[in-house]
Amino acid sequence: DIVSVSPDLTITDFVDTYVYKHYQRNFPVVDRDRLVGLLHLQAVLSMSRQKWHWLHVASVMEPIDDKNTVAKSFSAADAFEMMQRMGKVMLLVADNGKLTGAVSYRDLATYVSISVKVDQNLPVKASK
Repeated sequence: DIVSVSPDLTITDFVDTYVYKHYQRNFPVVDRDRLVGLLHLQAVLSMSRQKWHWLHVASVMEPIDDKNTVAKSFSAADAFEMMQRMGKVMLLVADNGKLTGAVSYRDLATYVSISVKVDQNLPVKASK
């Protein structure tokens, strides 16, 4: 399960409440059930800790757009190609402005690898 955060949280509260408990690198930002942004842990870690107590998630998050979200109907192959082209490791899945999930590059690479083997009738080895 992917955990979302509120745009109103201070960075200190975000780190204390979410980072130490959930092993995610990217956090969807949801405000009143609407997907509004994506917070990259790297963006938080690259800023001065002295700013954490007064900066809010909303000021650090990446706004939602067609570069970080896809619709539920988006194909896995298209999402994989988009991630490769844009250098993304994750895309959020949204439906009418609501977060419905997330898809990672690693998951899609595994899916594509298995699909190719199945299509070519090759054995699929167990993952480690």
